[in-house]
Order: sequence, then C-alpha cells, then structure tokens
Amino acid sequence: MTNVIVPGPTYAEMRNPLLLPPSLRDQATAARGDESNPRNLFNINWKETGDEVDKIVLPKALTGVQANIIVLSGRNFPSGSMKVGPAYATLAEEEAQRGLQPGAKSVIGPSTGNFGIGTAYIGMLKGYHAIVVMPDNMSQERYERIRGYEGALDLTPGTESDVILTLER
Repeated sequence: MTNVIVPGPTYAEMRNPLLLPPSLRDQATAARGDESNPRNLFNINWKETGDEVDKIVLPKALTGVQANIIVLSGRNFPSGSMKVGPAYATLAEEEAQRGLQPGAKSVIGPSTGNFGIGTAYIGMLKGYHAIVVMPDNMSQERYERIRGYEGALDLTPGTESDVILTLER
C-alpha cells in the first residue's frame, strides 16, 4: 500500500455528478466495466450518467395510497452496495480533516453486510487494509464479496439481530 491518497468526489459532486469535468465524467463512466478502477469513486451517486435520479415511481393502483411512493435504486452503485457512499464519506473525511493516509492505519467497518461490502470496496480502491467486523451467521455471499474486495473479516457470535455485539467489538 502506498501513502498516496486516491482522489474521489466531493459531496457536491456526489449529489450532482454533472459538476465533474466532462473528461473525468467520461473516465468514471468507462470505469463501470472494471470494479477495481479507482475512477469508480466518481460513480458513487444516485444518478445515472446524466442528471436523472435512478428511481421507480410505484403506481397508485399498486400502492393503494394517493401519495407518490418513489423507490430509489442503488443497482448502479460501485460494488452493488448502497452503503458504499457512507463508507467512502467516512474515509474521505478522515483523509481531509485528520490527514489519514493509506498504509498508516487499517479501516474498520462494523456491519451486517452492505456497509462492510462498501468498506472493503472503498479500502481496495483507495489502498487501505479494510477489516469488516460482522456477525458469524451472515450469508457466505456477503463474506465472499468482502474478501473479493481484499477485506478481512473479524466475525462475532450471533446474527443480524445481534449487531450490538459487532459494534461493541
């Protein structure tokens, strides 16, 4: 691991990817085909390649209520985890505010799944060793995805309902 901080988007750029320079937006779009490309950090947003939020408006005939019910889709987030944004934000804030650098410390993500996947993924892209603390009774698919992103697992006894044990660890 190097001590070079891999750049990523600002909060404003995550909210509105059109603020990115066109060449960087093109690089980020091209990176979607390669999960290990750090340019995917710039794909952490709720929008497609333009300014349209990836959403589904449920028909009122289905919901039975007059209010619009809108479902946001996180299917296009890098890693497939909607928690990749919070995982990125917590690490980026430490880099910006406290001078954290890759190789200096490990990042730890307490999780029952999605935040851990996001932590491992962001750690891989930015050059950090990621440790995900999670219950030992979760799905193998979650463990495999975390390991696939070079994350280490520290398993605690219990299940998803025992998340307090994970946080106490």
